[in-house]
Amino acid sequence: MTKSKISLIVSVLNEAQTIKVLLQAIANQVTPPEEIIIVDGGSTDTTVSLIQEFAQNLPSSSLPKLKFTLKILPNSNRSQARNWAINQAKHDLIAITDAGCVPQPSWLKHLLKKYQETKANIVGGYFYGLPATPFEQAVVAYTLQMPDQINPDQFMPTTRSVLLERSIWKKLGGFNEKLSLNEDFEFFYRARQKGVKFAFEKQALVGWLPRRNLTEFTQMIYRFAQGDIQAGIIRPKVTLLFGRYLLALATILILIFFTNVDSTRLIIVILFWLAIYLSWAIQKNLKYVSQGWYWLPVLQIVADMAVMTGSLMGLRRLRQE
Repeated sequence: MTKSKISLIVSVLNEAQTIKVLLQAIANQVTPPEEIIIVDGGSTDTTVSLIQEFAQNLPSSSLPKLKFTLKILPNSNRSQARNWAINQAKHDLIAITDAGCVPQPSWLKHLLKKYQETKANIVGGYFYGLPATPFEQAVVAYTLQMPDQINPDQFMPTTRSVLLERSIWKKLGGFNEKLSLNEDFEFFYRARQKGVKFAFEKQALVGWLPRRNLTEFTQMIYRFAQGDIQAGIIRPKVTLLFGRYLLALATILILIFFTNVDSTRLIIVILFWLAIYLSWAIQKNLKYVSQGWYWLPVLQIVADMAVMTGSLMGLRRLRQE
């Protein structure tokens, strides 16, 4: 095996609406992978047929040595799918991206260059939003880390844009197959805890298709929070969030039971606190949202509730195991 050759893996499930743009982006890489392994978790839509059509129409002139594998693993989660694919991979360098993503043509080129320069075990690329509506623009600002906020030394990769050594994946025991929610964060978090060498390449760009409506956004945040707790990870921001609401609740209870405040004044206090909080929610991301800024306070409150509910549900399931 040579370390300049790349096996690219993707896990999918019911991605008929987004799979074509991902596959075309992979075909457009200026530094193409030598191998593509796609694992489908048992799609019930046309995802599999679209992948098969793509494989049949690959231009042999531009990708003459490409090995393409499509594996269907019904009822598998993303950890199981990725582990299967990496186990089958021919090369030691593993690139990973996800359905719902659009790698730029130079994506693999920049990941490989950074790896060759740094010899890092894991090279993370940057992922940016591809919003089509004002709502999606607000989701991008709320969900993703903006370029001016990134600390390269602390940047946590995700499976949207990453290159890693199969040997380090094996050393870490692979992705935790008990986890199907936010499992990639747990893997990279564990790698940092073990002292694995990371590098960040800001030019390894992958576009991300944001959640399209409030229901999809809520489900995403809920699953992230639940997945963290099930993995035994408590983020400082989550602790701060619970503390923020407990403090507000304690203040309200004190005003009710230990002061003579009437209901009108109590409502004014609550509305004043809420106005400050929602103004902060707008202000912190306003410069990134030119159109959908009015969604920011809505996303803040919805995300707060989803994080707390997801965390409590994750804790409940963890205790049941």
